[in-house]
Amino acid sequence: RVKSLEPPSVMASSRALLLAGATFLLSVAAQVQNLRFYDTDSVTGSIGGTVYWEQPSSGTSGVKSYAVFLATDENGADEVQLYSDIRVGAWTTAFTFPSGYDIVSTASYSHLLVYLMSSSSSLVDPASICLFDNPTDYERTVYFTTLGYSAATSAKTALVAGCYAQEYLITVDMVATAVWGSDSVSTTSLDWTDDTSSTAAFEVSFSTGRTFTDVESEIASHVVDAPVPAVYTGSGSDATYSLGKVQATSIIGGILPSRPDTDIGASLAKQYVELQLATAVTMNKNGWLHITSAATAEVGVQELTDVYFGYVTTTFEAMSGGSTTLSDIDTYVTAT
Repeated sequence: RVKSLEPPSVMASSRALLLAGATFLLSVAAQVQNLRFYDTDSVTGSIGGTVYWEQPSSGTSGVKSYAVFLATDENGADEVQLYSDIRVGAWTTAFTFPSGYDIVSTASYSHLLVYLMSSSSSLVDPASICLFDNPTDYERTVYFTTLGYSAATSAKTALVAGCYAQEYLITVDMVATAVWGSDSVSTTSLDWTDDTSSTAAFEVSFSTGRTFTDVESEIASHVVDAPVPAVYTGSGSDATYSLGKVQATSIIGGILPSRPDTDIGASLAKQYVELQLATAVTMNKNGWLHITSAATAEVGVQELTDVYFGYVTTTFEAMSGGSTTLSDIDTYVTAT
């Protein structure tokens, strides 16, 4: 029975010997896969929740247990173990610990690592992820587009490496777009033949605690040809601006919304922009539209939505973005 969250009985000197011994051994297996953790503790500066991972791709032969550590970098500096070792079992391991573990007083822990404990009791092959503290590290949600799947996945990789978000919490969706240009509406279409299209647009979204300026800097090289500029909701957003969301669906039997209707959705997206209710709209393959607009246009957006779908409600969130994006909204979105 676990009695506390103190480090395990392996003392620093013993741990050093274990790691030193491991340097003379071949790795017993690859790292664990898909390491992920969401902090369900709602107090800034402490964490708690469930760590998940899958077995190494090469299997668990020669592995007798796992060990979970917190550290101040991805290499295990100042690391401390959470509870005791976890026995190898199912393909997916779920390791839960209670809320209230302090991550700032003793050391500013920034990473979570999972080691393999070999049959010779050596700790080897650590996998690591950045540690995110709820709610601070999830206080705003960023949306940006790229042209082509490769650019989207490259941006995702950069965000994970830079500790902007966990990989499993970053969404990448192919989208159709409608954007106001200098004198007309410019559009891109969904590519139903290739999910990794090099010509279709993709929308990347994730929650983060990093500033929007930092995010813009990190993704700059990946969004050179982006059809829709980056925006964000949550902390720091501006109630003057609005991100609307609504799903385009068809009706079955004249009663219930049934399935996504991207043909109607694409038409509606273009209409939002043509009628100066939005500067840009994206739509994914499930028919979800994201409408870059202003608070003053929310009534008009809903009224146009009602023309197409009298049975759905558009939701709105306060939004912000770069100075050029906001200036374009101020200038162009004049309908109400």
